[in-house]
Amino acid sequence: MKSDESGMCRWRYEVNLYRNMDQLWRAIKVFNWIVAGFVLLVQVIDGFGISLSGLREAVFNYAIGFAFILISYYLYAFLQGGRRAWDFAMDERGVEINLASSILLRVKVVDGIMQFLAAFSTIHGLLRRFPAHNAISVEFDKVCKVQADRKKNAINVYVGHRRHQVFVSDDDFDFVLNHIAMRINRCV
Repeated sequence: MKSDESGMCRWRYEVNLYRNMDQLWRAIKVFNWIVAGFVLLVQVIDGFGISLSGLREAVFNYAIGFAFILISYYLYAFLQGGRRAWDFAMDERGVEINLASSILLRVKVVDGIMQFLAAFSTIHGLLRRFPAHNAISVEFDKVCKVQADRKKNAINVYVGHRRHQVFVSDDDFDFVLNHIAMRINRCV
């Protein structure tokens, strides 16, 4: 972590996508919730009738979806060069999170490929509504909650219903956590 003359602390945090599979687990969690909701909906419509052939088909379809998520993640990791990096800048008012410039070109290429592929799918409209963010600015006076996750070297900062992650190395973790915690609003 470096500090300049204006009091701005700057650091870079890099994640190996093959070792830290947090994004993969999030995708699997969302997939499982979607599948559970779909199964519940089908069961309500069918009157909670379960047949062996229907169960076999559901397990087969789940396995295909799960395999698709795994393949997609490893393709994503490969296209990202196996890593993801962020540049952080923190002062008295807030923290700014930027994708590292060395990663930004890869992100734009992958995003372009995803947009091209999405044009041929039914989720095109959904993907267009949730664009990728390259820079996020979090003002401490709008933060209501801070939650430390030392295992992932992440400080979860909640602004309303949105969660932003500030990644920091073990050496500077306590300093950054205390700096943020002392300046937040603590909404009720």
